[in-house]
Amino acid sequence: MKPREKIQQSHEDAVIDQFLSWYNSKHRTEFKAFEKPEPPDALARDKDKVIWIEHADIYRSWEEAREERSAVTPGETPYERQEHPIFEPDKRVSAAFIATMDMKLSKDSYEKWYEKYGQGILVLTERDPLFDQSTWDSMSSELDSCSFENDKGYFKEAFLGYRSRDGLAFIEIEYKIPNKITGADV
Repeated sequence: MKPREKIQQSHEDAVIDQFLSWYNSKHRTEFKAFEKPEPPDALARDKDKVIWIEHADIYRSWEEAREERSAVTPGETPYERQEHPIFEPDKRVSAAFIATMDMKLSKDSYEKWYEKYGQGILVLTERDPLFDQSTWDSMSSELDSCSFENDKGYFKEAFLGYRSRDGLAFIEIEYKIPNKITGADV
């Protein structure tokens, strides 16, 4: 495995672990990841129940993703994004959020896991150093105006992970799909 792939895998593992810890405390369960089939990013088990989880990071731009990863990848020359100052950060994060969510909801590659275990969980994490309530308000507004027409129905719920004092905190993402509202609390 290449250094960048190791960094990415460690990051995904940490996000999944934090999500499961939060999810378990909310639902009084004891899910633990036991397999990483790619996709999805994790299968987790609590006694005889299995859930599957897909994760994706949300970056405002590919340059920010490259800058962040190059800074922590051994052997890579750190990359510095060219955009200074950053224009319309909330609008751009919102657009990236909708595009990432739409891409994940419309992928065919989860069908096998859906058929085996039922609907999965989508976890999106913001990676914007300027993320705040204003950003979430912009994302929510954009979400309200979207209808994910190509949603395959493979996910029963979606969550946004955002940085907090205690690591990642998670909030439910409520979104519309044709003739149905999904993302409700379990």
